[in-house]
Parts: sequence; structure tokens; C-alpha cells
Amino acid sequence: MNISSIKQHELPLVARKKRVLSGNPARVVDGFFLLLFILSGLLFLDQAQLFHHGYQASQLAQLDHIAGQLDNFFQRHLDQLHYMQSGFMDRLQNSGQPDRDWLTRIKVSGKGESWELLTPSSRLSGHGVPPSPHASEGLSELAAIQFLQNTLFNHHTPVVEQPHFYYASRNGYQLVSSPSVEDKLPPAVILDHADGVPLDKALWRASEKGTASPMLFATLPVSERSNWIGSLSVGFGAKLLQKLLLRATGNETHANLILFDHHTATFTSALEGANTHHYFRHRDFLHLQETIRARRDGTLQIGKYFVTFTHRDNLPGPLIFVQTIDQVLKDGYGRYYMLPLVLWLALSALLLLARHTFSRIINRMIRQQANIHWQANHDMLTSVFNRRGFYTLASERQLSSPPKSEQMALLLIDLDHFKQINDSYGHAAGDLVLKCAAAAMQNSLRRRDMVGRIGGEEFCVLLPDCTLKDAAVLAERLRKNVASQPVRLQTGELVTVSVSVGVAHGSEAIPPSLDSLQSLADRRLYSAKREGRNRICWGASMHEAPVIEQA
Repeated sequence: MNISSIKQHELPLVARKKRVLSGNPARVVDGFFLLLFILSGLLFLDQAQLFHHGYQASQLAQLDHIAGQLDNFFQRHLDQLHYMQSGFMDRLQNSGQPDRDWLTRIKVSGKGESWELLTPSSRLSGHGVPPSPHASEGLSELAAIQFLQNTLFNHHTPVVEQPHFYYASRNGYQLVSSPSVEDKLPPAVILDHADGVPLDKALWRASEKGTASPMLFATLPVSERSNWIGSLSVGFGAKLLQKLLLRATGNETHANLILFDHHTATFTSALEGANTHHYFRHRDFLHLQETIRARRDGTLQIGKYFVTFTHRDNLPGPLIFVQTIDQVLKDGYGRYYMLPLVLWLALSALLLLARHTFSRIINRMIRQQANIHWQANHDMLTSVFNRRGFYTLASERQLSSPPKSEQMALLLIDLDHFKQINDSYGHAAGDLVLKCAAAAMQNSLRRRDMVGRIGGEEFCVLLPDCTLKDAAVLAERLRKNVASQPVRLQTGELVTVSVSVGVAHGSEAIPPSLDSLQSLADRRLYSAKREGRNRICWGASMHEAPVIEQA
């Protein structure tokens, strides 16, 4: 080991009481002027903050109004879905039977692989053998389906841009509130299971990625005597929701409304093609998602865009409003931003100059005070605690947690034959050996352990939260690290250093105090030196030296 490899330690900045130097009249006058400028700046900042809060409140109120309109739209259709669920489950409980004439209208495909039953406003279909009025099972579900088809779906206008209602049965029946939809129901309306799905709250799902006509679906499970038999859904197309968003903004194109799905992924926006990828980079979008998930509503700035977001109970996901800085400045509140900004820029140079000057003075005083405090508690040669600093901090730790005193261990360490090194190579070499040995000790210990130089070549280590066996393992590791790192002197010679270590634990000390620990560790240290040095002494026996090497 050489001097360049020794671990350097930064001086800790300790907060202390600072004296204000007021003997110079010029500084007093400058202080008063600085105070005036700071107060003026704070006043302008307060006004700008008021304008900012006003803008946020205005944007949130505007978005809340738009969200309320969309919430009413979704609530109307979700209420209808709940009504269908209630009526369907009532028919299941009454164990009714479908009309035979209704079942006779079923048309089977040419190959007999599927069948369907069409009305002007709905389509019932299935695969395999069609249901029979003479069947012994499943008639109550068919009666409930007939109720939906005749009573509810007939009142639904089959318009492409209107939401569609679906029923998917575990028995393979598929009912759609439009005769023009495709044969295969979207996977999002078919529940694989109903575990954990509440009966009174709709489950939102989105159509698969890459779908030609993206849709959002709200699904409710249907059960009969606690047995899940199918699901009711209502689907909203992306084009329909886009028209609703554009209508909510008053058909203005200077700002954009974006609707997210239940996974906080972009579903549709008021402006064609202007989704979140148009505004934000991937990293910024992830930050936006994290903020939206953590708060119910609010505003934030991402790059050159201001984003306002809100959640509503009946919306499938968050609703956000995106504006550029130029659009914000054209807004009523945005124009008022310029006045405090210009005034603040006029004073900013002077404020920064004054702050820089005072900061240099205060920082210099803090560094000097911290340096004095550090020098009073640390050994200047090895950068570890000195005797005063070590015992002061060790006593504070013991007083702060008396019940843990029995869980502390103390290592008393002495460099072997150090006087011979001084006599043979000189005091400069001895100083270098002390530095390298202290660095090797610190590298052998845990972060919470504390090491101090309490004498010429004598060191002390405090090990909190440590058993006697753990302390012995740490002491052995320290001994090996010091011995395995020869010190290269300025003359190029290598000097091998060894240490003797006495280990004492709080459970052995009577009473369990720092003085008792030191006394016990001191006796064991001298026992280790009598046994031939370069070893540790620990445990019940004064001559016990072997240690189990383990992490």
C-alpha cells in the first residue's frame, strides 16, 4: 500500500450557530438594500404565483366542465347496462321459458356449424346445435336473452356511431344490439372468469391493439344463484368518443383533449392523429402517467406543454387537456404573466450578484467552522477520530441507547514492533505506516462501525449491533487486511505491518459500560501480545485465538 491509495475523507459540514458580522457600516447598508430587493422580489414572485394558481384553477374548472359532460354521457349508458343486468338476473331467478315461436325463427347455416336469430335491432348467434324449446336445461337463460332482445335492445337505435350492447354467454350464445356487426364478438366483452369482478361496478377493457376500429368496453358479470353464466357489455368506438371530445372543446383546434383507457394508455383525442406521442417523448410520457396515477387531478408542465388532467368515476380513464406555452400566453391569465416576469428580470441581475456575494461569505464561515470542529475531533495524520472525538461519540451512542450497550463490541488494536519501524526507517516512514494501517482498518469494517486513534500506535474500534463471535470475525478480517498490505516507503522498500487485537463484548463486561469494555479489551490485547503478537484474543479464555472465518 502507498500513500496515494489511502482513502480520502471529506470534511463534514456541521451546522452550528453563526455570528453576524456587523462592525462594517458599509455592510450594514448593503444588507438593508439587499433586504429591500429580496422583499421586492418575493412580492413579484407572490404575484406570479397568484396568477399561476389562477391559471391552474381556470384550466381545472374548464376541464372539470368537459369531464362532467363526458361523465354524464357514460353514466347514461352505464345506467342502461345496470338496468339490463338487473332485468336479466330477475328473469333468471324466475326460471322462465322462452317463446317457442321465438326459437323457431332460428336460422342454421348451410353446413350446420352456426346459427343466428335476427331482429331489426339485434342479432343472437351461436355455434353448433341451436337451442331447442324442448331442452331440459338452459331455458331460463334463453328466456332472459329473449327479454333483452325484445324489451331492451328494440329501444336501441342501431347507428354505427352509437354505443353497442353485447351479451356473451358461457354456453356460447352471443347477443349484439346491431344486426350489422361481425360474427365474432370482441375478446374484451368475454369474461374468462368472474372471480373478483363486482356485480355493481363495470370492468373497463380496451379492444386489442391493431384493431381497425378501436373500442372501449364496460362489462358487468351476470350470475344465477351465485353461479356466473355470462357478461353484459357496452362498447364505445374511438370515432364516437373523438367527436364527443371535439364537441366538448367547442370545435377549437388550438388545444387538444386526450382520453386514456383504464391502463392510462392513450385511447383517442379530439384532434385526429394528435395523441400523446405527438407531444411527449417516451420518458416524459412515463412521467405523465406516474403523476396521473398518483393524483386525482392537477396540472403540470412537460417541456413546452402545459397539461391539465382529471379523473371521473364513470370515465374509462383519465382525461387530459394539452396546451403549448404560446397558447397559454394567449389565454386571459397567460397575458398577465408577462408583467411580473419583466419586473423580475429587471432585478434578477442585482439579486443574483448580492446572493452570490453573501453566499461566498457565509459558505466560507461554515467551512472554517466545520474545519475547526473536524480538527478538534479527528486525528490529522490518519483522518480517523482522535481520542477525544472517539470517546465523546462512543459515550453519546451508549447514552442514546442504553439497552443496546450489551450488543456493542470494542476492539483495542496495537501495531506490532512500531518502535522498531520508527528507529529503523525514521518518523516519516512511521507516519506513513500509521496512515496505511488506519486505511486498511477502515476498509475492513462496516459503515456503522467507528475507529479512532487513541494513542501513538494504538487504535480503538466500536462495533454496534454485534455479537461476540461477529466481533471476532471482524477483528480477524482486520488483522489479515493489515498484514496482507505491505507499505511501500518513499525509498521503495516494503514494510510488512501486523497488529494485535483485544476483543471485548458488552455481554461480558460487568457493568456493561464503555470503561468496562475498554478494560477487558486492554487485558486481552496484552494477552495477544504475550502470545506472540499478530493475533487476536477474545472469548472466555485469555489465550483463545482461533476464529471461525466466515462472512
